[in-house]
Amino acid sequence: MRSHNTATPSKPNRGFRPELQALRALAVAIVVAYHVRPDLLPGGFVGVDVFFVISGFLITGHLLRERTRTGRINLTEFWANRARRILPASLLVIAAVILAAPLVLPMTSWSQLQHEAIASALYVQNWNLAHDAVDYLASTNEPSALQHFWSLAVEEQFYLAWPLVILAATAVGTHKKQLGGPVLLVITVASLVWSVQQVAHHNASAYFSTFTRLWELALGGLLAWYLPAITRALAGKRGAATLPAKVLGLVGVLVVGVSSIIIKADFPFPGLWALPPTLGAAAIIAAGTTRGKGSLSWVVNARPVQWLGNISYSLYLWHFPVLVLYRAWQPGPLNYADLAVMAAAMFGLAHLSYTYVENPVRAWQPLKIRPRVALASALAATMAVSGLSFTLDNAMGKTEQIWEVNAKTVVDLGIEHYGAQANVPASPQPWATSVAAMAPNPLLVGDDNKWLGSNHKCVVIPDATRTRPCEFGDADADVRVALVGDSHARMIGTPVIRAALERGWNVTTYVHNSCPFSLAWRTIEVEGAIKCSEANQGTLAALLADPPDILVTAAWAGATLADGKGDRPGPINGYANLWRQFTERGTSVLAIVDAPSPKENTVSCVVENYNSPQNCAIAREKALKGHDLVPIAAQQVPGVRVGDLTDHYCDADECGAVIGGVAVYADVNHITETFARTLQPYLGQELDAAYALHQELVRD
Repeated sequence: MRSHNTATPSKPNRGFRPELQALRALAVAIVVAYHVRPDLLPGGFVGVDVFFVISGFLITGHLLRERTRTGRINLTEFWANRARRILPASLLVIAAVILAAPLVLPMTSWSQLQHEAIASALYVQNWNLAHDAVDYLASTNEPSALQHFWSLAVEEQFYLAWPLVILAATAVGTHKKQLGGPVLLVITVASLVWSVQQVAHHNASAYFSTFTRLWELALGGLLAWYLPAITRALAGKRGAATLPAKVLGLVGVLVVGVSSIIIKADFPFPGLWALPPTLGAAAIIAAGTTRGKGSLSWVVNARPVQWLGNISYSLYLWHFPVLVLYRAWQPGPLNYADLAVMAAAMFGLAHLSYTYVENPVRAWQPLKIRPRVALASALAATMAVSGLSFTLDNAMGKTEQIWEVNAKTVVDLGIEHYGAQANVPASPQPWATSVAAMAPNPLLVGDDNKWLGSNHKCVVIPDATRTRPCEFGDADADVRVALVGDSHARMIGTPVIRAALERGWNVTTYVHNSCPFSLAWRTIEVEGAIKCSEANQGTLAALLADPPDILVTAAWAGATLADGKGDRPGPINGYANLWRQFTERGTSVLAIVDAPSPKENTVSCVVENYNSPQNCAIAREKALKGHDLVPIAAQQVPGVRVGDLTDHYCDADECGAVIGGVAVYADVNHITETFARTLQPYLGQELDAAYALHQELVRD
């Protein structure tokens, strides 16, 4: 697609700009430092935002120069140039990670890595991660060696669409020079407003979305559009970089540096907090090349800085795979020797990639003079690397087939012979028989979460303002049960519902992810503060309007609750004061103690130790840390029964990862549906005791 309209903005200056290489060096340095030691540079991720501004500036400048010089933009040639610049090194890294994964990564991560390899090769990794970010269960995925490709995906999508924007911006109205800049300004502001809005609404996908990041690239484009005027203003009558330019550059460096220190991962980002690093980067670019006293030219022109700027793209590509693969190979705290080895690998691979792949392919004449051949070659290479990712599936195939057969063997025993029902309480054993076999297949435990309410959409997302009720059983039953809580109430939902239905009772569920049912209204999760006050108040009002006979409630023991004071009595009173409102109306409360907390790597540990899962057990004391809030709160309220099933998970010393031939944990804190169903008899006993307590409350 070409346009022959010759009306364009003033011709932007071109030529090598050492300050851009230095800015690249700064950006990649703080990103690498953040990933290696986030405790020392908590805001180092803003280096990505700096890269966005640089890319927007350079690409827009290139497009405007071509438009000025030729009166058109050759889209085929532009996209071919981008492919030659970006794809060779990135596809090499993806291929290297795929080949290295079976050697060092646990098998549990291979499926995720395969999906991310394809998403990275196709430059849609940001949308893949955005989907996972809003998928409550997928959000517990471990970081993959290709996770950082999300930012490259945003840039590549920008490269596809931005030339069309520039064509439109230079062809708007009758005064094209005047209207083109405002068009870019509108795009920048609109994307920024959208970003702020999405972050304010706790949209977990906002960090990765192209639409919430577009303004950062567009800011660079806006700078390129107005750069001639900015340069003239800074140069003044003397026509050279003056004090204002030097001050602007120094301020820009200071702002980027301070941003990388004070901005934290839990800040609302990339909303307004992304403005300081992006404006700082824009200030450095606008200042241009400065010299003399008060200038940073002595740093900018230093050979190590320029070299780091040259390899910045390759270093960004290689640093995260090296970090993830090394940590998988050598788990545990990093020492100085580890840091030295990783640094040598990161910089060494980046230098080799830049010298022998990135530069040679970019300058290779057969591709340079034949854009269509370059694009066809890029497509073929992308498909080849995507296809290579399926070797991970093949490597898993034989093991997965064996484990699927084993899982069926366990299930065929009958539910009364595996899981919690196959063991003596307080002495759980890993196997249901003399054969090492478990269900579900430990490679698929993350999918073992389909409870009875799954088909009815009976769980709402964290940010929902209303918790949806779901009803099971006869609406006219003599005994009515309400199951209320977060995803840890959901994970015992099936056995509670089935036990109640066996007794001819009715069950209504109110399940709200990340929202414990408590008067301590705030719940703080890994991704940031989630307010569930409105939803809890609505649930409370609905239940008190027609109180059930039994209220069953459960919550994640790891949730941090507060009632405005943030002290320990807050969450205890938050539970007690809520439960009291029910017991005073004759409703007995069955408060289930949360399942023991597993090790962070329990799922992968079970895969790696299939025949000896006892290696994945966790000390009972550690597994039950923080689980005492429910019993303490229950002591304050007559009419509350504590349902403690801990002895079905743990012996006196340890809590198992595999019990009675069943993998207990689906992820870092949820139990599998298979194991939950084996708890049904014991939850049924708790329901019977809670009903007896209800009858006492009614008589009193």
